[in-house]
Amino acid sequence: MRAKKFKNALSLFMAFAVGLSCVSPVSFAEVEPTSKREFIERAKRIEQGSNTDQSYEKLQKAIKKAEEDLNAGKTDVELELTVDELNKAIEEFAKDANTLTPLKKVYKEFEAEIKRAENLKDGEDTFPGAKDILQAEIVKARNDLNGYKDNLDSLNISFDEFKVSVAEYEEGKYTPLKEFEKKLKQYDSNDYIISVGTLPSEMLNPNNLKLSLERGAVKPIRVYRTKNGYKMVLALRREKKYVALNFIGEVYQKKNDNFVKIEPISTYTVKDIYNDNQNGSDMRVKGKNYPKEVIIDIKKDTKTLPIEMYIPGMEGFGKGTQTENIKLNWDKFTEKIVTTKLEDLIEDAKKIEKGKKTKSAFNELQGAINTAENKIKNIKTEEELDKAINDLNSAIEKFKKSTDIDTENLKKSIENAKNIPKADKIDEAIKELSDAIEVAEKVLTDFESQEEVNNAEKALKEAIGKFEKSVKKSDKQKFESKIAEAKDKLSNGKKVKEANDELKKAIDDANEFLKNIVTKTNDELGVAITKIEKAIEDFEKKVKDEDWKKLRNLINKANFILNNPDKYEQEGLQELYKATSKAKEVLNKSDFLQDDYDKAIKALEDALGKIKEIETEKTYTVKAKLQAVGVSSPPMLDTAMNDVVKVIEKGSKARYELQFKSITDGAKTVRVTEISAIENGNKQKADKFNNSSSEYNETFVISRNSTNELKIPLEILTDDKDANGGNPQKFDLVFDWSTKNENPQNPQGNKVNLTLLGDNIKSNPSAGEIEKNTKVTVTVTPESNMKVKSFTVNGVERKSDLVNNVFNFRIEENTTIKVEYEEKNPKPAEQKLKLTLVGENITSNPIAGQIKKGTDVTVTVAPAANKEVSLFTVNGVDKKSDLINNQYKFKIDVDTEIKVEYKDKAQNPAEEKVKLTLVGENISSNPIAGQIKKGTDVIVTVAPAANKEVSLFTVNGVDKKSDLVNNQYKFKIDVDTEIKVEYKDKAQNPTEQKFNLKLVGENITSNPIAGQIKKGTDVTVTVAPASNKEVSLFTVNGADKKSDLINNQYKFKIDVDTEIKVEYKDKQTSSGGNSGGGSGGSSSSSRERDRDRDREIDRDRTSSRNSDRKSDNTVTIDEEEVAKSAPDINFIDVKNNHWAIDYIRFVVQRGIMVGVDKDRFDPNGKLSRAMLISMLARISKEKVEDAKQVEGIPQNQWYSKDMNWAVNAKIVQKNKDGKYDPIEALTRSEMATIIGRYLEYKGIKLEETKKEISFKDMNNMSEETMK
Repeated sequence: MRAKKFKNALSLFMAFAVGLSCVSPVSFAEVEPTSKREFIERAKRIEQGSNTDQSYEKLQKAIKKAEEDLNAGKTDVELELTVDELNKAIEEFAKDANTLTPLKKVYKEFEAEIKRAENLKDGEDTFPGAKDILQAEIVKARNDLNGYKDNLDSLNISFDEFKVSVAEYEEGKYTPLKEFEKKLKQYDSNDYIISVGTLPSEMLNPNNLKLSLERGAVKPIRVYRTKNGYKMVLALRREKKYVALNFIGEVYQKKNDNFVKIEPISTYTVKDIYNDNQNGSDMRVKGKNYPKEVIIDIKKDTKTLPIEMYIPGMEGFGKGTQTENIKLNWDKFTEKIVTTKLEDLIEDAKKIEKGKKTKSAFNELQGAINTAENKIKNIKTEEELDKAINDLNSAIEKFKKSTDIDTENLKKSIENAKNIPKADKIDEAIKELSDAIEVAEKVLTDFESQEEVNNAEKALKEAIGKFEKSVKKSDKQKFESKIAEAKDKLSNGKKVKEANDELKKAIDDANEFLKNIVTKTNDELGVAITKIEKAIEDFEKKVKDEDWKKLRNLINKANFILNNPDKYEQEGLQELYKATSKAKEVLNKSDFLQDDYDKAIKALEDALGKIKEIETEKTYTVKAKLQAVGVSSPPMLDTAMNDVVKVIEKGSKARYELQFKSITDGAKTVRVTEISAIENGNKQKADKFNNSSSEYNETFVISRNSTNELKIPLEILTDDKDANGGNPQKFDLVFDWSTKNENPQNPQGNKVNLTLLGDNIKSNPSAGEIEKNTKVTVTVTPESNMKVKSFTVNGVERKSDLVNNVFNFRIEENTTIKVEYEEKNPKPAEQKLKLTLVGENITSNPIAGQIKKGTDVTVTVAPAANKEVSLFTVNGVDKKSDLINNQYKFKIDVDTEIKVEYKDKAQNPAEEKVKLTLVGENISSNPIAGQIKKGTDVIVTVAPAANKEVSLFTVNGVDKKSDLVNNQYKFKIDVDTEIKVEYKDKAQNPTEQKFNLKLVGENITSNPIAGQIKKGTDVTVTVAPASNKEVSLFTVNGADKKSDLINNQYKFKIDVDTEIKVEYKDKQTSSGGNSGGGSGGSSSSSRERDRDRDREIDRDRTSSRNSDRKSDNTVTIDEEEVAKSAPDINFIDVKNNHWAIDYIRFVVQRGIMVGVDKDRFDPNGKLSRAMLISMLARISKEKVEDAKQVEGIPQNQWYSKDMNWAVNAKIVQKNKDGKYDPIEALTRSEMATIIGRYLEYKGIKLEETKKEISFKDMNNMSEETMK
């Protein structure tokens, strides 16, 4: 249906266009339009003609709309409507033409033709003076148009005459030079034009008395000088005779006293009443075209040239044939050498292809062509022209005879290289092969010899071979994942230092391999993967640090027991000795295997569990007193008891000897007769002994099942029958254990303690309590490969007093003796030196870094196929001449820096490139360092080890450390650039001093949250008075700080415990309405309640952030609150009138977003997945560093921890390619999905809207956009 309508429109259009052909020289029916665009283009060519301005303007609007719809890529249905509208406009335009009266129609067409004539311009070969003649005819036509506007016949006549004048102007052109030359060659194929000139002339009557043919003959006359002589071109136009303008019908040249007709070389197409094919009235010219140009052979000395002309319009007056004399003025003849022959030769030369010729031969030919083109502008003589032609012909001939170079094999190699499967190869290898192909293609274009082509073919084949062996992308990814796995093991393994060091070295080696992976083969990568896998496997087998310490502590415990055997039962000591010896062997082994440690720990624990300490009696005294139970007055019996109680302790049991004497109570003597002790509710009678020799003549012995009791309940019976009715009295025997004396015979104490620290040390007597002034012998027994390093007595070095590993002394005080050992013949610390490699594609064996002094080192450089070494220095000294086969060998004796730079083998002028050089470890760039196109945006990333931080970061010697953001530095490269990084050990993090922040009052919050805050932290305190309230008091540690509240915020750095207090008062309101603006009091208070609720939700969420329980809060986002809380920012690309300024302030002030650098926010930049996740991580305030590392996410990037958190929280999932793509820009649907998952994860519900949401493109969102 649509096709039929389109075809109908085309048919109508063509029919209408043909109908207008009478006033327009354009024919629309020559080719049928085949497309909508062609239809529109042809419609644009419709002229107004006799139509009204309104109909023509309407047609132009329809054409413009059709063109806009077509360019906008609208649907076929929409374009069908457009075609219908244009079709209707054409129909109306045609009807408009048919509704005009004949007079108006002619008037319109005449007027349109005048306008068209006014816009005509002279061409290169237009006859001289033609435009002035046309201008006069235009003036006449304008007058006739106005003068005959009511006379159809006169208007038609004037219009027809004007159309002839226009046609005369448009056709009044000389035959183009090259076409003229072709006409000459029809008569003589060897003839050609040498020059073209102008010859002033006059047309005189036969008597040479007056001027004639002033209009009909074009002056000055054009004259060609050819190889065969001079050719005069007599150009003709209408001649004015008796008011009328008439074309010249025939021209005759006088030869041998007779006039011979000259055939024109070009004619006018105009037909009139004389030469019309059907109705022409003059039989001499009927059906013929009027002559425009005739050629007359002349000689340079010809002064006058007789000619005869026939003018049909004059025949009726008897003057049709007229004889004229052309008077030629050769004195004023000017000519210009014609260079068409040279131009043709140049064009032919330009068509010559390089083919198998060398670049120099082809360049030589191009140089000859350029020389010839430059000469064209300055050739003034025929000799100069001939010489230029001969020179170019010689150059062409020389090129054709130059040597052909066989390039077929190189072409095949290039084709093979392009067709090699590249899908599973790493980008670096693909680029290297692409570079090699580019170099080969350049040689194919610019070769100079067969040898150069052969060498290029050889180099490309080598590149192909290297590429085929190069690293596979999948294997590289596996390698990277193994490195990441190793790093994870290292971070979480908690192994001994030696194991950590081994795995770290393996990781460093792997990273170094990865850094130079483009130089490696896939087989070498396989070996590297095996190494890192083996390192991980070995690491897993290593002992945990806590088990290493545990075994060491068990050995020390066992050594103490073995050094004091007399204190323990002999059974089990031998087993303990064997287990200890085996444990020491394990501890001294260098393989640190967890399995060995587990066995040794178990054996030692089992052996220690069987050791039993020999129970011996210990006798000491302690002071005690009796306290009556239930009696407020001091008991008399307290004075009867000796306050020094003797204690005999054995194991967990003890016996107490209580001594009593008789006491006098008035006339009576009272003595204790019986004592019972209460233990666990049981009463036990004490044993009684008489001791008549002492003042305290009664001794009672109490046995207990525990030791060091604070008090013992007693029941005491005396011989005083009157006391308590003969019932026992209740007492507590209370001990003062601070008075314990372990030498009852000497209250001052004559025993001291000896403590031995270290392995293989014992004493006689054994360590422990020893009587003062006892002679003690201490013996140390170092292992066979060890010797005593230190021997201290109470901290004083006494190693010199050790004789044959024996130390004798007399003990007088508590003494601690400590021994330490060292190897007898320790290996001297290996002196290591640092090797630094600077530049691209440079490696060393051993790998650069710390290398043992005196080691033989081989450094290898590997310039790309299109590169060569331009600089090679060792510690600044040029050693380029010592490079043999791209290798430099030396013995390292000092810290050494080796630097290499390359240059292009053959300069490529296509792009200006600059060089980026990275100096230091763990530094990379995107694009990769080396030659980079000038103006490229570059991102440099540094990745310090976990225990390191950047100490120096310079760009061309200038410190740029402050410009490192998240370990990245971004810049646009415009000059050769060297970026250098150095690291230092991180300062040990001492226990952070914290201070308490306390907030007192309502609607007051802080960031960070109140509580314990690290000293020196920047704190922002925000108060939020209700809409009808204002702050009346704001103090900080009692000091008034109300004046420091700005926009209800107070900022300070916390250095002491701080209490901040706020109080509010009612606002002073004016009569006549609320003071809050146009919202009204009700909605204002409602917003305030919403804000209070939001702040409460914030506090609830903060308090439960680390809990797995999800809240069920609903959040309302208040845009007015956002704008009020936003501080000033100073990004140069965010103006104060930016539409998002308040929101940008809001997120920057809260640390949710940061600038792309310190000066720019990049408000129109794209948002990547990692950027959005980092924002959500900051909003959540969760400890993202605790998140489990995720395979597939690079772990050395600024976003790594945030992405790990997001994946574990199921906020981000893999895409269809199985990747997370952190740096990929997000679509709006992807961003909405991630934010939705985050809100679901945090248990946040946004306030729902009842507005129906229906977007036309919602069905276009695939599940993949939701990943």
